[in-house]
Amino acid sequence: MSNFESGVWNGAVQQQIFRKLVTAMSSPGEIIMLGNETGRTAIAVLATLLDNTTALCDHDRTLDKSTLGFLQARPTSCEQADYILADACNAPGRDFVVCLGELAAPEGGATLILEGARLGSGDLTLEISGPGVFGTRRIELAGFHLHWFERRAEWVSDFPLGVDLIMVDAESLVCVPRSTVLSWT
Repeated sequence: MSNFESGVWNGAVQQQIFRKLVTAMSSPGEIIMLGNETGRTAIAVLATLLDNTTALCDHDRTLDKSTLGFLQARPTSCEQADYILADACNAPGRDFVVCLGELAAPEGGATLILEGARLGSGDLTLEISGPGVFGTRRIELAGFHLHWFERRAEWVSDFPLGVDLIMVDAESLVCVPRSTVLSWT
């Protein structure tokens, strides 16, 4: 069996991951386990969501040439990308610009995939509220720079414009749609 036919490149595996992504988007802040059998979580998410009609910015250049080929997405700048993969440890600079969509088509806003060290424990705590969350939900993070969440607050301040956020670690993911309210300690 070739690399393309196994793991996250398999359609049946991608369908399972997609179902988990839908669950995560409808339950912001809930940690969803993918397990280590899917390999690197960020690649599993990208393999599920991308195709040759999407644009990808690999901001920190963490994807190898083979993976980029399998993803088939058009490489582009962060400003023009549908999906952006970034190392969550590195703070975004003031010049880090993302597509926020337009009022006539807010769904055109980018999806930001932040790859950090650990979801569920760490020194940064997010408090999450809004649609899909009964009351509030708290999640601890390790290896996620606070400045990402400060910038996200700017990006979603003109809702429905903004970005959707998918945070990943080695085995799990958490989604935070643009409609979700975040605070941190």
